[in-house]
Amino acid sequence: MNLVQRFGRLMIAMALLLFAGVLAVPPIPAQAQGSSLSITPASAPQNSIVTLTFAGFAANEPVSLWLTQPDQSVVRLGDVRVGSMGILELPIFIDSSFPTGVHSFSARGNRSQRLAITQFELTIGRGATTSPGVEINVDLVQRPQGQCFVFSGSGYAANEYVSVWLRFPEDEIEDVGKIMASSSGTFADELCFGRLDPEGLYHYTAYGNSSGRTGIGTFNLRRGDYLGANPGVATLTTIPSSARQLDVITLIGTGFLPGERVSLWITLPDGVVLSLFQGTTVDGSFAEDIFLPPLATGRHYFSAYGQTSGQRAVAAFDLLPGDGR
Repeated sequence: MNLVQRFGRLMIAMALLLFAGVLAVPPIPAQAQGSSLSITPASAPQNSIVTLTFAGFAANEPVSLWLTQPDQSVVRLGDVRVGSMGILELPIFIDSSFPTGVHSFSARGNRSQRLAITQFELTIGRGATTSPGVEINVDLVQRPQGQCFVFSGSGYAANEYVSVWLRFPEDEIEDVGKIMASSSGTFADELCFGRLDPEGLYHYTAYGNSSGRTGIGTFNLRRGDYLGANPGVATLTTIPSSARQLDVITLIGTGFLPGERVSLWITLPDGVVLSLFQGTTVDGSFAEDIFLPPLATGRHYFSAYGQTSGQRAVAAFDLLPGDGR
């Protein structure tokens, strides 16, 4: 299987997952008179508890609850049951795996079909601090996507287990397992990254389970050349170079072969790749108008690949929040 085929299958799989996620979202009825959902506090950091207050639902009915995140992805939170007065106070722990930004909680009564929505802002949580005498070193502070980093830690208790987790550039946290320290309180670790992992600044945190000591190391994952082709004369340009959600931009490619089939896709700020379309050039160039859906804001990358020439070109593009039109 060649590289283009692998990308094609990956993009199809992602598209199916996204489609399945859309189908999983329940239909949203018009908001019923009198139902309400409120949150306290209205702004809170990661790793904190917020309280949702339900009111105006039918007595003792089950209510479905879900969360719409800043990138418009939806997380199903399950069902709760309100009391005999149609009221419920529900504390919810919001951990650091949820991205910062404006979120929306939505609640729907399963019998009454009443709907209520409330928004809140999730801010970055307080991270761990480095313990005196503990060090985390990285063999190289910057590497491209698709490569590995080697870490070394010192200052831990002899033979203790050390828990390790990563803070991603988008402030999400991933538990990457445990390592046993040596008799001298040191350890070595290696983490490898895929070609589509998000680029940016990472924090490697190692916590001694017995000593309670914490060490933190930082490193940068930069954009890799995951197509594996040498740059050539092909170019890709967006006009304008930044625009708002729901706007239309023009994508212009040049330097490909006449009559060549060109694949285009977009890499989102979190590294997810979505296929756009394939088309055939006339004179080695093309121009396509692209509608910008409400994707996550930030730096995106459009990519074009000539399937005959092997030419490829990448254009950076900044997506700004829409104006609500």
